[in-house]
Amino acid sequence: MRRLPHLALPVLVVLTMTALLGCAGGPPAPSTVPVAIVDFKTVAGKWSGLYSRDTTSSSREDWVNLAINEDGTFEFGSFRQVGALHGKGKLTLRDGKLYGQSERGGTFVSSLFDRGGKPLLKVAAQDAAGMSYTAELSRGQ
Repeated sequence: MRRLPHLALPVLVVLTMTALLGCAGGPPAPSTVPVAIVDFKTVAGKWSGLYSRDTTSSSREDWVNLAINEDGTFEFGSFRQVGALHGKGKLTLRDGKLYGQSERGGTFVSSLFDRGGKPLLKVAAQDAAGMSYTAELSRGQ
């Protein structure tokens, strides 16, 4: 019977643990907890992130910037491959959520979340033509 060198067992243990941890997919994602929006000041500031257009062919993503003012007005903009998307409008607050309507007839509802200590604004929108959009926005990017 052949004996393994004295380092073989520790190396085998480390390799086994590395393989098992690699299969676990890394650290768990931070929890996402809903937070009621009590006033416009709670969400005032600049937000940005990816938004997706819900289409039948494929979901397209673009970067969007959203500025919310303390008086309940907002402006948004996105520069896409097919041109710019922008607008502004007025917000209302109901049931801990923001409801917005742009000057062109688009509407959206936004909910605030805490994701691992960082604010996250989830947005579901529809433009005047009926196209749906979703977004997850972070503060100040």
